[in-house]
Amino acid sequence: MKIKIDAKEKKEQEEVEKIVKERASKSSFVRLLEYNNPKYHIFFACFGAAMMGVPQPYLATVLSKLLGLLTIPMDMIENKEIFTSVKFYGVEGSDGLDLFFERANGLVLIFVYIAIITGAGGYIKRFYFGCLGANSTYAIRDLMYKEILKKNMGWFDMRENSSGTLLSAMA
Repeated sequence: MKIKIDAKEKKEQEEVEKIVKERASKSSFVRLLEYNNPKYHIFFACFGAAMMGVPQPYLATVLSKLLGLLTIPMDMIENKEIFTSVKFYGVEGSDGLDLFFERANGLVLIFVYIAIITGAGGYIKRFYFGCLGANSTYAIRDLMYKEILKKNMGWFDMRENSSGTLLSAMA
């Protein structure tokens, strides 16, 4: 009798080792990626993240130019000294203050465009990553629930498999 039990335990142990080795070959990220459906949401979510990240260096450049423009002394602006030394194409015959405001308004407009692109990208990113998270959570909980329903009645009598423990694991 003891020999049959040992052979059975050995066979079960080999099966467990086989499953562990199979799961170790796949990372947990790749296994979780399988539950993300539909797959095209991943592309749109990454596109939204890129829309948020790509404009940031341009934002820094525009902000530095705007701050540099705002630090120019007023007497240099009124005398048009700064606009002769810096490559600037303004309206001919304008005074220095008009050229200053024209340049500042252009930089602020670029700043607003960058904000619109970043805001749209943030919305797209949050929407699609939210959908992916909800879908994968649903798929994992559904799979867990199906596996729990396949268990024998005696399995639920164990303390670690009580209904409260199982419900908290599914939450």
